Amino acid sequence: MPPIQVKKTATYSGHRDCIYALAPGPTPEVFYTAGGDGLVVQWDTRKPDEGELMAKVEHSVYAIATDHEKNRMYVGHNYNGIHIIDIAQKKEIASTAITSAPIYSLLVHHNQLWIGAGDGTVYIMDTEDFSTRAKIKISQQNIRHLTKVPFGSHIIASSSDTHIYTIDATTFQVVAKPIAAHSNSVFAVAFADSGNVLVSGGRDAHLKKWSFPFWDLQVDIPAHLYAINDIQLSPSGKYLATASMDKSIKLWDSVSLQLLKVIDKSRHAGHGTSVNKILWMGSDESLVSVSDDRTVSLWHIQFSN
Repeated sequence: MPPIQVKKTATYSGHRDCIYALAPGPTPEVFYTAGGDGLVVQWDTRKPDEGELMAKVEHSVYAIATDHEKNRMYVGHNYNGIHIIDIAQKKEIASTAITSAPIYSLLVHHNQLWIGAGDGTVYIMDTEDFSTRAKIKISQQNIRHLTKVPFGSHIIASSSDTHIYTIDATTFQVVAKPIAAHSNSVFAVAFADSGNVLVSGGRDAHLKKWSFPFWDLQVDIPAHLYAINDIQLSPSGKYLATASMDKSIKLWDSVSLQLLKVIDKSRHAGHGTSVNKILWMGSDESLVSVSDDRTVSLWHIQFSN
């Protein structure tokens, strides 16, 4: 198999603290970042290192989400709830102190914003009037990640209590038995194979592949040296990318979980500290990553045919 070619095409700087959050823009060229400095920034890959400030909040931001139908961004302001930003006007239009806990994950689902918080609760906010629709207490520890099931009406929540939960998005009830998925915090999950497979990762640095919805463990790989912070399926569905506290990004075959490529500092001028989030930019050939080193990297990836 011909080697996969990886090239860093841009570095974006301007954040003054670790970058924790990453979200897609309305076009494949635009994305948003946020972090420990409370800055929320819009970037355009056609204008390297010319970020536009969208918002500034007092405390760290671990999670942001974009709602392109409403042209809004939701900012999880730790200890101060949610800020709602009009993207076109770059202006805050509302805020709600839905929780005083840290906010680790945000997910737009229909006319709702699902919020994974540090008090073990999943909060559901109505995106029409910003009222609280429901509070689902599912753990005594952090809710670290929320993702939609590709079919049906369910949401997957992963927690620092080592478990993965399935929530009915209609009744707001936990359904089925929680899965003891990892030996420590579960930071990320992603669906592959049209939703028939779920891949999970977390503080134990293992990458696991589960059949869904039956939860049969198919593959268990010690994938990184330190925690897996994020997992993202490529637009074609062929590849998975993982981001780790060990400073590397790894590319995997989404079916076999065969390791295809390691992107790191020594070989590709990668990040110098933990890679916290990654985002495919509209194709399998473009990937963005953010890090504790306060920088954003744009990668061009050329897969063999």
